[in-house]
Amino acid sequence: MDTETRPLPDAKTLFGRMCIDGTRFQAQKFVSAVENYEGLGEAINQGEEITPNYLPLLSDVFSSFFQNKAQLKQNPPRETEENREIMETALGLKEYEELHSVSRLDFFASAAATRAFSDQIQKLIKEKKEEKEKDPQSGKANENKGPLGVDPDTLRWAIRRSLKKGLEEAQDAKEAVETFGREEGGIKRIPITEQFRLADLLGKNPKIKEIVKMLGRMRLETLSIKRSRITHSATIRRGVETVGIEGIDRVLPDELAALAIGEEGEKLFLKKLLDEDLLAYSYKNPVVETHGPILIAVDGSGSMAGHKEIWAKALAIATVLQAKKDKRKAYGIIFGASEKEIFDVDVDRLEDLATASFHMGTNFGPPLRWAEDKFNEQPRADLFFITDGICNIEETEKADFIRAKTRSGAKCYSVLIGSEATETVKQFSDKVFSILTTPTAREGGQILSEI
Repeated sequence: MDTETRPLPDAKTLFGRMCIDGTRFQAQKFVSAVENYEGLGEAINQGEEITPNYLPLLSDVFSSFFQNKAQLKQNPPRETEENREIMETALGLKEYEELHSVSRLDFFASAAATRAFSDQIQKLIKEKKEEKEKDPQSGKANENKGPLGVDPDTLRWAIRRSLKKGLEEAQDAKEAVETFGREEGGIKRIPITEQFRLADLLGKNPKIKEIVKMLGRMRLETLSIKRSRITHSATIRRGVETVGIEGIDRVLPDELAALAIGEEGEKLFLKKLLDEDLLAYSYKNPVVETHGPILIAVDGSGSMAGHKEIWAKALAIATVLQAKKDKRKAYGIIFGASEKEIFDVDVDRLEDLATASFHMGTNFGPPLRWAEDKFNEQPRADLFFITDGICNIEETEKADFIRAKTRSGAKCYSVLIGSEATETVKQFSDKVFSILTTPTAREGGQILSEI
């Protein structure tokens, strides 16, 4: 993990500083979460600049979310009275019960909710510390308001907001993990380190959160469309051949009928068996066609900003995930108006797709030349070209692209958003999907089910 945190105490020491009762196991789980989750480490660093007891506070928060039934210690450490006030208030709120129904015994959800809970609590503690430093007399005036010096209504309001934020982030993070793990056969398990990386991305970039939500809806639509179709197994070519004992399970019914006509029939059957002369079905599976990589080119021009960008990038990510499932390589770019506005996407890094964009016009030449190079390197590729642009293309560029595509056995699928002028993309595409200005998850699912 890149976050520079102070050395973490061992579980026994940390549990001794906590207000929530239980065992060292909860403290050990929290330490493990901090070691794997960068966002949680950052929250601790920020909090410890405000109060020295912030680490045990977040350990209490995590433990209360993770435990089956959280309870306060009867005799907590005196130096953590502020933490106890926060936890005692939180445990009595209905918002805690709502969050706990999602986080209970869920390591990942508890960690994500703890990080989100931290933000509002930090703000509250910081404001009170600053108020006390500016006006020392205010501390005496607030002595009857509890260790934090905050009136009960203000504290409940702040903690309610923190719990609601924690619930939202836990649900979003779990949705993201399910989205990236969703396959036709169910949900595959994603390593916990990758789950925490997704949670970090969601917490730091609102655009990624929107893309993931659209991606989840799009992939569900794809599965729904595929399941609604009547599917047939691939045609199997069936012929007849002669076999011996190794093909006994495929022997024709006429041959088996000989066994029912008495001793002569049995002798004939055994002779043909020894001579490997029994007639049997011969099954030959069709040759499976091999494919090259998936190439994805997404228009990153200024006109794509907003919903079109969210939808296009969700579609691109869904295509990458499908390529991985099919064990195909995937390459991607974001393109703009010139050769300089080409951004190579690392298909293993969601943030690359989410943050890359340009603010100029659209030029089809650079992405098509990029695809040509890929066609020449690896045959039988599929190019997925997503744009909202109406753009002319030089005849020589178009001819070079079509020649390279044909020579390598590649295909080009273009998605044109918000324009009925499809003539340009039709000239170099094998298929064009023309989509409304505000495309839906259903339309994305339809496209994914066809390519």
